[in-house]
Formats: sequence, C-alpha cells, structure tokens
Amino acid sequence: MDTEFETKCNFFCSLTRQHDPALSFDEIWREIHTAKFSTDSFIRMFNTVLAFCHRRRLFITEEGYMGLGPEALEVGDRVAILLGGETPFVLRTAFQDYEYHGASSQYQLVGECYVRDMMSGEIIEVWKSGQLVSEDIVLV
Repeated sequence: MDTEFETKCNFFCSLTRQHDPALSFDEIWREIHTAKFSTDSFIRMFNTVLAFCHRRRLFITEEGYMGLGPEALEVGDRVAILLGGETPFVLRTAFQDYEYHGASSQYQLVGECYVRDMMSGEIIEVWKSGQLVSEDIVLV
C-alpha cells in the first residue's frame, strides 16, 4: 500500500477520535481540506465514503466500537440490538417518571446504524457468554 495514502487514511480515522464522537462528514471534510491533501486516490476514496454516508454520522462507542449512524445521533445515545433482530439501532433515553409493564427504561428510536463487529451476530455471542445483559425497554 502507498505509505502516503496509508498516512492519510490514518489521519482520516484519527479525526473521528479527536473530536466529538458524533463527528459529521462535513466537519471531517473541512479538516481534510485544511490539511491540503493532494493524493487523488485518497480524495476519491473519501468522496466514495461521503456518497454512501450522506446524512449519516461516524461514531465510536464507549466500548470502542466504530459505526455509522443517523445524522440525528448525539453524544449519550445508545446502540442496541433488539432480540430477534440483526440490525443495530440508535436509541435515546426518554425521560419519563413512570414504569410501563415492568420496563422502566424508555427510549426513543433515533434510527438504524452500522456498527463494525456487530452486524453478523458477533454481539449476540458476547451476550450469550454473559458479558452483556439484556433489559426490557419501552420505545416511546
């Protein structure tokens, strides 16, 4: 691999960790252009990523999972896999003072997301091993 290209890809990845965990692609784009990168292959690669990620945000969870979520994503949102499903979703705590059918955790659905290492059932295996717990929630 071209070392200049690799350096620029590493710069791109580091941008997501230096700033707000819900960094928008517009913000990343400004940073890349400020750095005055000239490698055509890097710019082409980034333009391809940008085309697939319109109105999406990069994020990194507290556990270190990297993903791509809805534009409305905010710091503090949670990623969940609903039992029986395969797609991770971004949930936002809904502050309400009552319990509903035994579930005290109430969330708003923000949208679906892609999370590396969660898309093919890997996280279910972690749950089955007892490293994660499930909880009853209510979507409001």
